[in-house]
Amino acid sequence: MKKRTIVLILVAVVVYILVGRDAGIKYRLGKDLQLDLFLGKITTYFDNHAHVWHNDGATVAVLRFSEKNAEHLEKALEQSLVWSRTPMSEEFYHVAYERSHTWAEPELFVDMAKLPEITNGYWFFVDQDIHGNGTLVYGQKALEQLGLYPLTGEIDLPGRYALALYDLDTHTLYYFQRNL
Repeated sequence: MKKRTIVLILVAVVVYILVGRDAGIKYRLGKDLQLDLFLGKITTYFDNHAHVWHNDGATVAVLRFSEKNAEHLEKALEQSLVWSRTPMSEEFYHVAYERSHTWAEPELFVDMAKLPEITNGYWFFVDQDIHGNGTLVYGQKALEQLGLYPLTGEIDLPGRYALALYDLDTHTLYYFQRNL
C-alpha cells in the first residue's frame, strides 16, 4: 500500500512538471492578452517576480505555434478588440524595443526574447495600473493617456504594464509584463 501511494505521488509530480506548470503559465499569459494560448509551445520563459508580497518584477515569454495551431490564434487576433495590426505606432515601438526592461536586471526585453523586427503581425499594450474608473486601458488609447502620444523625449511608463507582439510569418508570440 505504501509503495502504491509513493508511486501515485511521483506520477502526479511528474505530470505537473511536464504539463501543469506550462499550462498554468499559458493560462496566466492568455488571460492578460485575452487569447487562448494552450496550443502554443513555450520556448523562452523568464520570471523574476521574487517579492511574494509585492509581486515586483518582470516576465518574458516566447511561444511558438505550429502552422495548424496558429490558424486558430490568428483568427482570434483578427477579431480582437485589444490587439492592433502592424505597423505599430512609433510610441509602441519605442516602448517595446527601447524601454521595456526588468527592474532588477537592466537587460532589455528585445534582447531577452530575441525579439526580431516584426512588420507582419499584431501588437498589444495594456496599462495594468487601475485608474479612476477601475478599468484597464489598451492599445493606442493607453499610450495616449500615459502621455506617450505624440512621442516627446523621455517617457514615464506605468508601474504595471504588459505588451506583446505576434509575428504572422513565424507564428511566434513575444510577451513582456512588468510590475513595479
